[in-house]
Amino acid sequence: MTLGLNNQSRRPFYAKLKTQTLMEHLTMQVRLLNRLSQVSIFIALLAANTLISTNASANIDLKYDDNIELIAVNGELVEDEGTTRLEDTKAKQQLVFNVRSFFMERGNREKFISDVIVVTFDTASVISTNALTLSAGTVRSKKAGKKFNKNPQISLETNTGNQVSFVYDTLKVSGMQLGRNYQAEIAAYNQSSDRASVAALAPAVTVATPVAASIAQVQPQPQSTVPSAPAPQASTEMTVKTIEQDQAEILQMLDYWYNKADDTTKAKFKDKINN
Repeated sequence: MTLGLNNQSRRPFYAKLKTQTLMEHLTMQVRLLNRLSQVSIFIALLAANTLISTNASANIDLKYDDNIELIAVNGELVEDEGTTRLEDTKAKQQLVFNVRSFFMERGNREKFISDVIVVTFDTASVISTNALTLSAGTVRSKKAGKKFNKNPQISLETNTGNQVSFVYDTLKVSGMQLGRNYQAEIAAYNQSSDRASVAALAPAVTVATPVAASIAQVQPQPQSTVPSAPAPQASTEMTVKTIEQDQAEILQMLDYWYNKADDTTKAKFKDKINN
């Protein structure tokens, strides 16, 4: 005798089977969504880490020896000594500095200050590093100082010990120097076609090449060819100048009259000072 199930007895069985299938399907969907969420989170973390790494490498730390006086980086004067930073968004980097040494010679303590050196290198050559060290040889005699100025012993090295290729030049002014305007000199240099110049760092406006005696930052502006006497003070109190203030005014006037003079007068003036 064959036992069979009628339609009414089959319905609960199929309903239960259908519910189990639906639950398994939903479970699989939930597991898939969880995996997708985990992948999305991983991708987001990876992207964030890449962005942080990229931002971190956007600056390169520049370290330099104690005997180096860093004057300017990419046309901007350096105010703080020690470590500075280079932005790798520029195609070329430019460092301006001099080298200083103290030494004993014939019983006297001598001081050496090198010519101002301009070093330029490609940013692409250091894009994979995050630190550079600028070094210079130590000068221990006057003879060594002259030799250094003719052939400066300098090096630029990455934090992994690799030497960085660069070109160098010197920033010189001829004749008597009563103080130097380095920013103007560097701007004028970068407008030239000299080997270490960087056109991208040159100002848009024309900057006059500094003369032998640099113009002081604060310079008298007389209305006539002869500086006028100072106007009398309304107060009856006498203003007493310090020696430094008095000498600063004398320096300004020397700068003013020196730049007014023709080449012959300048030559006589320098000859009188030297002799």
